[in-house]
Amino acid sequence: MSINVEKGQALGHAELLQAAGGQTPSKLRIDISWQFKDGQSALLDASALLLSKDQLMPAPDALVYFNQASYQDGALRHEGAQTDGGEQIVVDLAQLPQEVKSLVITLSSSPFPEAPESPVRLGVLDRVFLKVFDAGADGAEPLCVHELAMDLQPWNAVVLGKLYRDGEGWGFEAPGRGIGEAKTPNGLAIILRKYSLPFKQGDRSGIDLERKAVASETPAPDAQPETIKAAQSKPEYSTPRAAPPRKPVPIAPATPAPASRKRSRLWWWILAALAALGISFATLRTCAVEQETEPVVTQSHYQG
Repeated sequence: MSINVEKGQALGHAELLQAAGGQTPSKLRIDISWQFKDGQSALLDASALLLSKDQLMPAPDALVYFNQASYQDGALRHEGAQTDGGEQIVVDLAQLPQEVKSLVITLSSSPFPEAPESPVRLGVLDRVFLKVFDAGADGAEPLCVHELAMDLQPWNAVVLGKLYRDGEGWGFEAPGRGIGEAKTPNGLAIILRKYSLPFKQGDRSGIDLERKAVASETPAPDAQPETIKAAQSKPEYSTPRAAPPRKPVPIAPATPAPASRKRSRLWWWILAALAALGISFATLRTCAVEQETEPVVTQSHYQG
């Protein structure tokens, strides 16, 4: 039986154990999915970061994201964009070192290539879901479900969920917390400044924020609340997307002259033709009259 988790609520190990039917799952699968508002799109990425007791990453690369699909020999894996929408992260809890005390699941946006300095705020999203499954139980319903309920417009990075050590097992919390207020165009960079001390100090070794995989961009037309379908996605870990070429601007055809002007020109030509005919007729008539009035020279004119 799935447990609905509200923003700010936490489920302890005992509650997750009960949701799993009394058997502690060794692996968890976290599904992150979203719906866009009508006419909106974004380059979105789900990430997972391992944290130690001080709530910082124990190593500069202790995470999975769009350019790093695995960490700690597969103990944490990013499965990339799924064919049915959204993204998946799988964690093998038994393989995590003891220094790891929690794992945060985040959602962030990257700027479009044609506007690299313009952050895309998560207010373009209508709904966001996070579901936690027992990865070893195929076809089972989720252990818990969290629908994010907060104003996302100020942010381009948000913490969706958190797995934390609770006694001998793990619990789940839904912080629902925005980070950074879009002060940096790349939302993942904002997340790393919060959780990675080396990154905050300017050491970005081992971290490549240049997108080599493009996540969902366009909303699926038949997205439903229970099985939310994200934007249609491109292949995982593809080459960086270039800005789309500009389309040539079509030249509009010349506007035809109004019918009234055409008619007026036609009448002008008709009148001109009639005038020309009138002049020719008058000339012929004059010549004819002159011939009629010209005196006839007879033989009597030469007599006398």
